[in-house]
Amino acid sequence: MRQVEVKALLVDPEERTPLVILNDLVSEMIIPIWIGNAEATSIAIAMQKRNSHAL
Repeated sequence: MRQVEVKALLVDPEERTPLVILNDLVSEMIIPIWIGNAEATSIAIAMQKRNSHAL
């Protein structure tokens, strides 16, 4: 099992589907994963909460 962090949450312009970009903390490899709308919403909410606590 590898530890990763969410680098970005985007929308694939061609497919118009949510895409989460993960960064492998060991190899620094970038891992794109296409996800559903519900998952993207949940991740976006968690990222906003994390960022608002950092301020």
